[in-house]
Amino acid sequence: MNELREQQGLLFQMGDGEAALAGVSETTPMAGALEDGVLRIPAAVGGLPVRRIEERALWGAGEMLHAIIVPPGVREIGDLAFIMNGGLASVELPEGLCVLGSGIVDLTLVEELSLPSTVREIKEPYTYNGIHLAVAAENPFWKSDGRGLYQKKADEAGTGSLVLRGLHLEAGVSVYQVKKGTWRIGPHALDENDDLQALHLPDGLREIGDFAFSGCDRLNDLKLPESLETLGEEPFHSCESLHRLRLPRHLLHAGRHAFTDTFNWLRNNHGLCDLQVEEDNPVFYVENGSLMEQRGKDTVLLKYLETESVYDIPAGTTSIDALAFLRSDVTDLGIPSSVIHIGTDAFCGMERIRIMRIEQDHTMLYIPQEPAFRKEEILEGFYDRAQTFRDAVWHYDYEAYDAAFTSYYYTADKVRMACGRLLAPCDLSQEAESIYLSWLTEHLDEIARDLAGAGDREGLQILLQAGIVDADTVDRVVESVARCGQPDLLSWIMEEKQERFGVHEIDFSL
Repeated sequence: MNELREQQGLLFQMGDGEAALAGVSETTPMAGALEDGVLRIPAAVGGLPVRRIEERALWGAGEMLHAIIVPPGVREIGDLAFIMNGGLASVELPEGLCVLGSGIVDLTLVEELSLPSTVREIKEPYTYNGIHLAVAAENPFWKSDGRGLYQKKADEAGTGSLVLRGLHLEAGVSVYQVKKGTWRIGPHALDENDDLQALHLPDGLREIGDFAFSGCDRLNDLKLPESLETLGEEPFHSCESLHRLRLPRHLLHAGRHAFTDTFNWLRNNHGLCDLQVEEDNPVFYVENGSLMEQRGKDTVLLKYLETESVYDIPAGTTSIDALAFLRSDVTDLGIPSSVIHIGTDAFCGMERIRIMRIEQDHTMLYIPQEPAFRKEEILEGFYDRAQTFRDAVWHYDYEAYDAAFTSYYYTADKVRMACGRLLAPCDLSQEAESIYLSWLTEHLDEIARDLAGAGDREGLQILLQAGIVDADTVDRVVESVARCGQPDLLSWIMEEKQERFGVHEIDFSL
């Protein structure tokens, strides 16, 4: 195309023996082409037939545009060709049209399109889920049952002849039966059908595509057929009402985040949490409250399913998948030495996590609680992009953890961070050790007072375990506890003093 020509207030690209509608004149928009709100696109311009309507050609053409009649010679309509026309209610497509771009009537009043028998390609069919597509009975490429849009395409195994590519349910319709003979559900096919509650899948269905049920936020009744072999990426994205699913024996492949990104933004919504697997499935299984996948020699934890506060990842697990613990309620997590890979954001949204036990380093890493949003900063050190590898063995980024210490302010958090590192000094530099010890010893009286005032026996116990409180300093700690009016805590610290340091005489004079 090498020439732009204006005709009747429309702009056309000319060349190669044909014309394409490319836009609207800025000075005389649709002048002569629009009559009583109806735009009749010319069939020819300058003696050349109009064969195409370009992408966004009539984008925001005006509120006066109510109907568009596409001439018979047009073979292709580009993506979003008629988008953003708030008064547009009708589009007439001609026989001879072969390619329909995605979402050509998005953000218009159009509720129905009639597809001629010649349409062979529809780009991103799910972009028409908001309207009714009536397909000509003679069309050899597409068919519709009035709600589902199906592509006539046989699978290589010859077990099916249809692919579900889109679904439009009328308001109030909550149940849909996918047609017999459907072997695949395409990407995004059921996008945003938010009234859908029950979906019945036929025997013979083998594949469910990426984001197939995305946004079906009321879907709660779904049974996967035994024939299913493949799940795409995030097929249940935002299916917040779908809590239970059984994986069939023939399911061998599941894409990224297939079972994890299924929640809404309410803290108590965990999405899919009851996942069961047929016993003879050779790839997927549930062990110790987690959905697992065997990928050759790699044993992958896909999703934690339970609500326990203390959890040990199954021994032998080699990988923790991305988002595996998304929004879990675990406070104390044990990572076995068999783990060599942790996916990005595997621990994202673990608002209650306090302790990460790393078996290979004999380390109990404390996760500071305040401010809560900084937990993700500490957890970043576990993910692949932050990990260091020595002799092909994964290691946490302790250097980043130690560097963050001085930026925290809450005594309870800092005590646990410092003492935890001193008790298990994996990769602890002399500089970091000195910073920890200096803070603990120089501020011991203040620390003891803060912990005692909060009734934090655990924090005081950690100080004792780390040797920060010894025979020379224990009386200072006892005095701080006594000043805080915590009789039970005082009784405990006195017992600890006697047991650890053998001191019986205590002077409480102030």
